[in-house]
Amino acid sequence: FQGTDDGLKAMAAQAVKYNNICRSVHFTPNPLSKTPNDAPLGEFKRRSTGQTADDSIIASRKWLLIDSDPFRISPEGEILDSSMPVTDSEHDAAYRVIESVRAVLEVSFGFSGAIVASSGNGWHLCYPIDLPNDELSKSMHKDFLKGLHKRYSTSEAEIDVRNYNAGRIWKVYHTKARKGSEDSFRKHRLSGIVDLLAER
Repeated sequence: FQGTDDGLKAMAAQAVKYNNICRSVHFTPNPLSKTPNDAPLGEFKRRSTGQTADDSIIASRKWLLIDSDPFRISPEGEILDSSMPVTDSEHDAAYRVIESVRAVLEVSFGFSGAIVASSGNGWHLCYPIDLPNDELSKSMHKDFLKGLHKRYSTSEAEIDVRNYNAGRIWKVYHTKARKGSEDSFRKHRLSGIVDLLAER
């Protein structure tokens, strides 16, 4: 969303409002050439799978999106359904994967300008880029995530290889992730940015 300060503030206010009544609140990080079904820009609306912005209306790629998700593991060591909230230790395991990826990308390859954020159940690592929305960029992003997954995923958490599409939706940070049912160990968490470099 390339908008005015007032527009962004209005969207933030809407996010707070819907955070109290919806399971989760998302947005499209990459800029749109038009809105889905010509809806007003910045409109908040309940949408189901397949009803968000598709790749064809993304103007360009402005973000390299990397997502680390932990495996939900029972006390007996069995992998559980990924639709439930994560434990603190599972959340920490996903952070360690993101931390390893970030260290290599920044020290060895010169990446900069990172946003590091909790998605509530996992972790996001986002780098500013400037690429066209075309098949080559899509293929590059897809192969990049596959490479990170192969090298840095662990038995406890993995890099999600599905987040290469230009129209990918992303958590609105500082809203709550209400995935699945809570229990004494698995709680719904607020998402939030933990590192936002001034260099941008």
